[in-house]
Amino acid sequence: LMFTGTSGALTFTVNSTALEVLVGAAAKLTIKRYPVHEVSSAVFANQPQIALQDLGGNTVPLDATTAVSVTATINQGTLGGDSVVSVAATGLASFTNLKIVADGDYMLVFNSSSGLGVGGSHFTVAPGPPARLLSTAVTGATGGTAFTGQPEVTVVDAGSNAVRTTSGVTVTASISKGTLGGKLTAAVTSGTGVAVFTDLKIAEADTGYIITFNSSINIMGTTPAFNVTVGPLASIAVTQQPAGATGGTPFTTQPKVTLKDAGGNGVASQNAQVTVAVSTPGTLGGSLTAAVG
Repeated sequence: LMFTGTSGALTFTVNSTALEVLVGAAAKLTIKRYPVHEVSSAVFANQPQIALQDLGGNTVPLDATTAVSVTATINQGTLGGDSVVSVAATGLASFTNLKIVADGDYMLVFNSSSGLGVGGSHFTVAPGPPARLLSTAVTGATGGTAFTGQPEVTVVDAGSNAVRTTSGVTVTASISKGTLGGKLTAAVTSGTGVAVFTDLKIAEADTGYIITFNSSINIMGTTPAFNVTVGPLASIAVTQQPAGATGGTPFTTQPKVTLKDAGGNGVASQNAQVTVAVSTPGTLGGSLTAAVG
């Protein structure tokens, strides 16, 4: 240390003996490195590094007999990776594989096993690149009519976050059995990452249907399995034509009539009856009304 004094016109200086400033006891945690703009499901490009420091901001090294760990937590959601690391002999705790799956705004807090803590600032986790298509379930499926619950298909990253910046992408629907009707291609809306189908339908009543979606960017997805049930009565069809008609005697082949829904599936209808009439001159004899079986 140098001391300077004056007395009138006289100025004098004197130096102290050499003084060694030692690192003090650990008193705080300081963030040396911290996430900034990270990507969903990927390990942070900027992994946190925390320093154990004294009141003067000097990093406190640890001897071989002292063990201190630092734990990282987030303000919401789930933090992936190794969230507890040991402080090295250098006084630094370096995280290596932290990541967050869900996109959003986050803040990390660090606490040491010695009772010290520090909080970081907010940082963002953005969706990653498109990885697959995620579809809602189909509901209200009856033969030959548009589903009441049409599938909505979202472009998502590996963490199932919607990739909302997707534009110019189309999604096409198909099935492996039966016939899928309606408009089979829908465009993905930029800003939402969602393609909405409006009039898909399947004619054949059956179980275990799955719709597969393929996109113009070579990612795909499927709906959960669903069933198509028989719909309401929509038409009557002659499924066996009369034959063997001779005057005054019953036809050798009697006609059969089937009640059908919009998809052509037979509709079982309790207490329903069908009446037949002749459309050309003549008299139709026999029982002209039959119950639907």
